[in-house]
Amino acid sequence: MMKFDHLFAWSGLLMLLLLSSCGEDPLDIDVSTSDLSLEVIRMDEAVFNANWNDNPNAHVELKEKYGEYYIFYSQFVLNNPSSLSDLIMQNKVGRFATDPTMRLFYEAENKLYGGDKIDSYKDELTEAFKKFNYYFPDEKIPVVLLYQSGFNYKIIPNDTLLGIGLEWYIGSENDLIKKLSPQAFPGFEKEKMKPEYLVVDAVKGFLKVKFQEQQQMDNLLSVMIFYGKILYLTDAVLHDKEDRIKMNYSEEEWDWLMRNEKQIWTYLAENNLLFDNDLRTITQWVNDGPFTNGLPQESPSRVGIFMGWQLVNHFMKRHPDTSMDELIHMKDNNRILSAYKPT
Repeated sequence: MMKFDHLFAWSGLLMLLLLSSCGEDPLDIDVSTSDLSLEVIRMDEAVFNANWNDNPNAHVELKEKYGEYYIFYSQFVLNNPSSLSDLIMQNKVGRFATDPTMRLFYEAENKLYGGDKIDSYKDELTEAFKKFNYYFPDEKIPVVLLYQSGFNYKIIPNDTLLGIGLEWYIGSENDLIKKLSPQAFPGFEKEKMKPEYLVVDAVKGFLKVKFQEQQQMDNLLSVMIFYGKILYLTDAVLHDKEDRIKMNYSEEEWDWLMRNEKQIWTYLAENNLLFDNDLRTITQWVNDGPFTNGLPQESPSRVGIFMGWQLVNHFMKRHPDTSMDELIHMKDNNRILSAYKPT
């Protein structure tokens, strides 16, 4: 039985401190001269502040003002067929926006993100996309669409749009979140409904979809490394964020991983899991949940993603001349694997 929670060896800790003190951080880049601006559309405010009770043309007016963005919201986000007439859409969207429960969620969102309260989050996203543009100057920058989806969609990324459902980030301690059905929203999911995860989730969602064609599903290692690349890029564009927040972990979960990284790696290697191509094995190491199956119940979920991030980190430290574009398109997973030396 693999033993966990051993303290790092002092020699390993000393080596980490020495490495961290040598040279400049390659991810600490200056984008202050970038004039990139991020367009943010407040579909939440537009829809919930419309006069649905007294204005029979509210739907049409929103469609005329916001065009494809409102059409995307009213049809895709709210799950309404595109074949519906304007009259039916007026009733459907109006019922959603005037529903007492949806109004309560909107009020909770508005306290955190209404008006200029969203500015700090917008600034973080703008800084992240300036850095993304630095690494990938030929890639498009999406329009950010803020909405309330009725818990249909948390993050919707594509080439031109990055949608964020604000109701997913009103805080795990909010009474509205606590009252959500534990069957539909288990505790581990509610814990991730904190404002501190909003920007990180949006960026990770965008990067995962942007580079989804690079994902390999050959075995657990290939999936780990793909997600590791996404986390490395997330770290690059949100470098000032705590590492645990980039992984949606609590301090306790992150501390557990810091204590047990080498033991986890030993467990993966000794049980021949890295090259296992069974979908059940892959999902148990990368999917969300209360913990990672196969590890102690004190472990967080998605430990495979964390380990993939460490693999990529070690590779990039050993090969600092590798560009972000070269990293994301690299197919030789064994090359990345060979650079990993847990302490």
